[in-house]
Amino acid sequence: MSYPDNNPKTAFGLKKVPLHLVPPALEQGAAEAFQNGADKYGPFNWRDHTISATVYYAACKRHLDAWFDRTDAGDAAPDSGVHHIKHAAACLAMILDVMGTERFNDNRPTRRPTCPADTTQPTSSETKNARSRSRSARSATKPVTISSEPAKSIKATESTSTTATLLLQGAQIIPPTGGYAAGTLTGPRET
Repeated sequence: MSYPDNNPKTAFGLKKVPLHLVPPALEQGAAEAFQNGADKYGPFNWRDHTISATVYYAACKRHLDAWFDRTDAGDAAPDSGVHHIKHAAACLAMILDVMGTERFNDNRPTRRPTCPADTTQPTSSETKNARSRSRSARSATKPVTISSEPAKSIKATESTSTTATLLLQGAQIIPPTGGYAAGTLTGPRET
């Protein structure tokens, strides 16, 4: 068996996590933020106490937003003098370090019902079938002019509205062009 550098250990090393791909700037930058945290709270404090996902997610977002909006001079957090991106990296690193352990309080919101756990990209045949169905639906519809009067106000407890009724009847709503009341609806073609 041959190896690119003629060393049998290479085959095993190539199967491991490629740590050489992590830029030193990330390691050094996160280390600055971790030093600041160690000075305030003690080193590895997130391993000694449970951390909540939302707290570290929010902190990460605050640092990213402050950096993106150029909120602070030199993009450094005013309380620490450490760059906001470095703080954001440290927040993510702490989440990664304890995720899946008893030290991680996964208090993220419940998954949206429209976002299934096993979301996948459609295959090319599924995409083609969807396009074909869409073309068929468009060719089977005809425009219907709607009233220029404002829509009827309904209570949140009512189970249907004009729009819902039209959708249930197979109408396709086309966005208006040319102003507030210039919309049209297309419904099933009468045969």
